Amino acid sequence: MTTKTDVGTMFTMPSLGADMTEGRITEWLVQPGDHVERGQIVVIVETDKSDIEVEVFEPADVAELLVAAGDLVPVGTPIAVFEPVDPRRATTKHTAASRDEAPDTADAPSPARTPSLAPAPTPSPSPHAGAAAAHVTSPMIRHLVDELHVDPRRVQGSGPGGRVHRADVEAAAAASRRPKVSPRARRLMSECGIDPAVFDATSYVTGDDVLARASGPRRPAPAVCEQPSKADRMRTHIAELMTRSWAEIPHFHLAKRIDLGALTERLAEANEARALSDRVVPGALLLCAAARAAAMVPACNGWWVDGRFRPADDVRLGVVLSLRSGGILVPTIDRADEQTPFDMMKRLSELVQRARQGRLRASDMGEATITVTNLGDLGADSVAGVIHPPQVALVGFGAVHDEVSIIDAMPAIRPVVHASLAGDHRAIDGLTGSRYLTQLQSQLAGPLLEELS
Repeated sequence: MTTKTDVGTMFTMPSLGADMTEGRITEWLVQPGDHVERGQIVVIVETDKSDIEVEVFEPADVAELLVAAGDLVPVGTPIAVFEPVDPRRATTKHTAASRDEAPDTADAPSPARTPSLAPAPTPSPSPHAGAAAAHVTSPMIRHLVDELHVDPRRVQGSGPGGRVHRADVEAAAAASRRPKVSPRARRLMSECGIDPAVFDATSYVTGDDVLARASGPRRPAPAVCEQPSKADRMRTHIAELMTRSWAEIPHFHLAKRIDLGALTERLAEANEARALSDRVVPGALLLCAAARAAAMVPACNGWWVDGRFRPADDVRLGVVLSLRSGGILVPTIDRADEQTPFDMMKRLSELVQRARQGRLRASDMGEATITVTNLGDLGADSVAGVIHPPQVALVGFGAVHDEVSIIDAMPAIRPVVHASLAGDHRAIDGLTGSRYLTQLQSQLAGPLLEELS
């Protein structure tokens, strides 16, 4: 995601999935001059699947933003320039994290860089105000001044000698005529065709405020409103991917009926001694078993690339999550075979919460080595999955339900789950797939039982 150059480190549009080719900058959470720490979210990128929060992996200073919010750019395109941290200034730098705690102010630059633009009751001329027009030298800046209807005399430049940058013009426009809005409110204004001017410029506008105004004054709907919704784009993307999968991959399917009687009894005992928020659902145990079986049968854990199978070094489990608004997302759990049931439950809960909020992180969208789809308690009894290329296997779990089983030569009602494996016949065969399902069953009947004690 970063490339070192003579002018600094280029921060490029990341690949947030094996099939991602481009992304749209939804919102910058930093501005030039900000200092960012390792793991800090700096930009939100819209993909065909979701809005993804992209974090940085090393401390740095933000030198320049190369791509504006709203722009669609290919993966690998430089979108910002970062500079190495100067230890002498690190303790005094303004950080974007402090701005995250305040309401969104329409991408206004940091207070440390931008002088106050609001006139005082008895204004006095600014040293730069009278000469601001002379410092608007860039054709792009002049165009932006005209586009935002900003008086150049009211723009205070933050560059050398009072030179005006793009951020200075945007700050002047924000201070003069824009209310403070949340990212959700801004998106709803665009989708519903609502003019921000209908809101008080001194107010903080939330998404609920926009929805309440939906029947009020409107402007003509922008072209983006005529485009397919995010849910529609997501379904189109899924359909294209599945069409490619069926066309390229020679699928075969295997299934195994697994008795979960002992496991569910042990799980009930373990949950009884834990707080409600710390309890484990059966789905977390199924994910643990699927990941550990993949580690034991590495032929199912990897990718088909350039006409051959490439095994993965570790297990990165893709988890299919269904969204309430329609469509699915497939975030990834790294080193899933090393997770305890309680660790897996915590990780799963975090992923579900962020996915349904539409705020997954770049670290959640790594390249999976094998994927699991779990239909849950309200799903069908079994699933015949479609492999996510370039992976070579997909594990499916139907709903846990009661069936008649023979125990000690007597019929009994037992909770069972039907586990399935979709395999790529170019990389694995039926015998390998059967070994995988047998290992999965062994995990649910042995080691996972012990870890719940």
